[in-house]
Amino acid sequence: FINRDGLPMPVSEYPVNRVVTERKVIHGMLFGNRRASDGKLVWALCSAFPIIDDSGEVTEVLTSFTDITKIIEAETEANAFRQRFELAAAATQDAIFEWNLETNEFWANDAYEVIYGYRPPSHIRLDALGEMTDLKADHVMVRKATLEAIESKDNRYSLDYQFTRPDGTLGHAVVRGFIVRDNQGKALRIIGTSTDIGKLTEMASALAESKARFKIIANRVS
Repeated sequence: FINRDGLPMPVSEYPVNRVVTERKVIHGMLFGNRRASDGKLVWALCSAFPIIDDSGEVTEVLTSFTDITKIIEAETEANAFRQRFELAAAATQDAIFEWNLETNEFWANDAYEVIYGYRPPSHIRLDALGEMTDLKADHVMVRKATLEAIESKDNRYSLDYQFTRPDGTLGHAVVRGFIVRDNQGKALRIIGTSTDIGKLTEMASALAESKARFKIIANRVS
């Protein structure tokens, strides 16, 4: 048997041995085992029950095993995706967000504060956008566009709007969202990105100025 950390389980920790020693029921003990037929690592939950005679001795141990290999594999894969997502969220200059439309929970990476100047709210309701965030923007337009995207049954939509930061400066953002729906088409979550178009415009202007200066210098040198 193998523990969750991949190390061999001591024989004294085997379900039957534990029940004999501890003289009590064990529920939901997780361990892995290499299947003899193909060498595949399978995971199981084990419950073990002692049968104790009149003298207090354990005469039998009843065990049950539930194969949860697919659950463990899915959990491992989900953790790998989560780690990749967190690395991507940390590396990008775009704000990445997830909005649960059923619970109103809202999450965004650190770039959200860099772009908007405010910490992301923990919850957002469509009918109270202006009340649940300090961000100053055209919340009526944002709400209308989001509702239209949800009701249209499309999975993708985009927003283009200006906003005001805490220091009074104006920003310009483009939001691209993907709507996650259930089998009946009901919108459950929105996952998306927000790009600071204002900074891109500033960078493009700076690049154009640099090219112009370089051209002037190059002409003089030639």
